[in-house]
Order: sequence, then C-alpha cells, then structure tokens
Amino acid sequence: MTLTIALEGSDGLILATDSRGTIGDPRGLTAINDIQKKLFRLNKHSGITIAGSSELAATLIDKLMKQIQDSHSVENIANLGYTLMKQEYQNWFGGRQWVTPGPVMDNRPLVNF
Repeated sequence: MTLTIALEGSDGLILATDSRGTIGDPRGLTAINDIQKKLFRLNKHSGITIAGSSELAATLIDKLMKQIQDSHSVENIANLGYTLMKQEYQNWFGGRQWVTPGPVMDNRPLVNF
C-alpha cells in the first residue's frame, strides 16, 4: 500500500509519499525495499506521485519529463501526461477502449482536517 499526500498551503502545495516498495504476495514471502522513489519533480511548479508498479511508472515519467519545459503550466503538463499515457496504453493493449476523453481537471472537493 502506498501513502501519497498533497497539502495545500498559502503559497503552494506540499507533496509527500512513503518510500516502501513490496514484491510478492503479502500472504507469503514478501521482499521489502524502503528506498523506492515515488515522488518526482516535473518542473519548477509541478510534481507527481506514483503508486503501483514503480518501475512501470518511472519509465512513463522519464518519457514525460523529456517533453516538459519549465514554462509549461500544470494544465499543459496534465495534457502532455494524458497524451503520453493514452499512447502507451494503446501500445500495450492494442484496440482496447481508453476511458476518458481528456485529463480530469475538475473541481474536486478539498480535504481538510
């Protein structure tokens, strides 16, 4: 299980993740790695956290980072990421239906504690 957090401050966001990676079936033998990278800085104003297959995600993020410039807005990076992920999905799974027509940039409710 991955813990990833985004906190909104008065002058920006704070992103944080745990660093534990596990391999295997939790009911049996499981290998643990406590130095897994799950937080990536995309540019001066953007970052991304990952969960799931970190090796696969890191490959996708490397491809995305090659397309990003410091001047790109968050919305532009979301669109670049969406296009890349859709293209890679289609490469992996062929003709299977891609679900959303674009990145989800709606006004989700804030989480306050």
